[in-house]
Amino acid sequence: MIVAIHTKAFYDVDIIRRLTQPFLDSAVPVFFILSSFFLFRKMDSKGYSWSIYGSFLKRIIVLYAFWFIATLPLTLYSKWYYFDYSFPKICWFVLRDFLFSYTFSGSWFLTALIVGTFLVFLLKKYFKTPSFILTIIALLFFTYVKMVSYCPEWMQKPYLFIQTNIRDVVELTPITGFIWCLVGCVFAEGDLLKRITIGLRESVIVIVFMVMYLLTVFLPSQWAFTALPFLVLSIILFAYSLSLRPSDVYLKLRNISILIYLIHFPLLNISVLLPANCPHIVYYLIVLIGALLVALIILKLETVRIFNFLRYSH
Repeated sequence: MIVAIHTKAFYDVDIIRRLTQPFLDSAVPVFFILSSFFLFRKMDSKGYSWSIYGSFLKRIIVLYAFWFIATLPLTLYSKWYYFDYSFPKICWFVLRDFLFSYTFSGSWFLTALIVGTFLVFLLKKYFKTPSFILTIIALLFFTYVKMVSYCPEWMQKPYLFIQTNIRDVVELTPITGFIWCLVGCVFAEGDLLKRITIGLRESVIVIVFMVMYLLTVFLPSQWAFTALPFLVLSIILFAYSLSLRPSDVYLKLRNISILIYLIHFPLLNISVLLPANCPHIVYYLIVLIGALLVALIILKLETVRIFNFLRYSH
């Protein structure tokens, strides 16, 4: 889905774009919810400890460091403005991009996941924040980001500050990570997700999904976002209701998906070699297949002793 977003795979035909847009809009929230859900489910059963969070944080930082080093030439090329300022200003830009924006392409997700889970972890460990308060916080932040243009001028200032000083696309900052990590934590508490799926028939979940899907397709664009949270939640509920057992196959698929996400960004530059009238779906397939092949090569090479370090790539 992420590759489809960045290659605009379904943009050539308007009706196909409209029918696929809800799934594309759901991709990032689903990834945040699942990533945080598994972390907070473990904490819900074993306690909100620094040791559990530290293990999670270490894995994300190692992943970040690997790809930061691997893509450093491209990062320096894209961040050329670093070299146009004084040393203190450069230090601020680097710190800002590491903590709140992005360095290499796609790193914003890892940053947002760290910041989002960290804030939720603090709320649970030190403030014992109940689930309904976490839900209210998530709804308030989500509504603010989506409805900021309708807010009074004084309420728009924090948003404009982030837009001016951090990143112009506020939806691609840790705010998004925080919102959906809150949801992941709520689902993890007391096996709420399990209790909901037991209490609801799969047919009900499917009906909710279809209703929300149709609303996101046919509502005016400025209001379609109101159905997005319910669409995302119905996708999560349906996936969980399948009760898939842990398997080496799923672990491999997870590793492949992580690699495809991080590999496809450099491959997007292949667009300069394609004809100007090349269909977006062809561009998508080239990038997706290329990223998949590289991912499979990495997974094969990491089993060779000299290339063991490649295991840190996922």
